[in-house]
Amino acid sequence: MPIPDSDVEVDFDKPKEDEDSDDGSKEPQLDLEYADLDLQAYWGKDMIWAVDRGLISGYKDVKNPITGEKENLLKPYGTLTEAQFLTILLNYTEPEEMDKKLKNSNHSYWAYPQYELALQYNLPTLASIGDWSSADKPITRGKMAQLLVSKYYGKVAPEKSAMDFFIENNITSKDDYQDFRPDDTLTRAHVVTFMKNYHDTLNK
Repeated sequence: MPIPDSDVEVDFDKPKEDEDSDDGSKEPQLDLEYADLDLQAYWGKDMIWAVDRGLISGYKDVKNPITGEKENLLKPYGTLTEAQFLTILLNYTEPEEMDKKLKNSNHSYWAYPQYELALQYNLPTLASIGDWSSADKPITRGKMAQLLVSKYYGKVAPEKSAMDFFIENNITSKDDYQDFRPDDTLTRAHVVTFMKNYHDTLNK
C-alpha cells in the first residue's frame, strides 16, 4: 500500500457512495497495473474512472520511491499545477476541441493550446499566453473550483461563489468555506474525486 504524504488527509473529500460508473453499467478498467493504486482509499475508484476517460495519465515504468523498483505509478498524492488542471478540465468539457488544438499545435510550450482555450472561454487562470510564470506552479483548491465553476456558467465566478457551488452540489464533503481549505494545494487524488463528483452532479 502506498504511503501518503505526511501533510495529506487521506479522507479529504470522500466520493459519494454506490456510484461506481456513469450509468450503473460496467465499471471502467485500467489497461495497466499501477503499483500505488489503492482501491480502499477514497480516491481509488475515481482514479480508475479518470484514467479511463483520459482525464489524467499514469507514469509508466518509473522508479517507485517506496520499493526502489521501476513500476507504473499514479502518484495520487503528487500536487497538480494550473496547467495540468486546465488540461484535465478541458479534456472533460471540450475533448474534441482539445484534441484538435493539441494535434495542430507547434508551440514550444506544451500547454499553449490549453491557454488558448482558456482565453476563448474566459477562464480566470493565473497564467496566460505570454506569461507562463504561474502555469507550472501548484494550483490551489480554491482556484481549481473557480476555474471549473467558471467553465460551467460560461462566465467568471468569484472563488467564494465557486466554493458555495461545490458545497451545495455535494462536490465536496466539506460544509463551509474554511473547511474546504481553498488555499491548500491540489493533489491528483483530490482532483479525480472532485471531477467524478462533478460528473455525477451533472448526470443526476
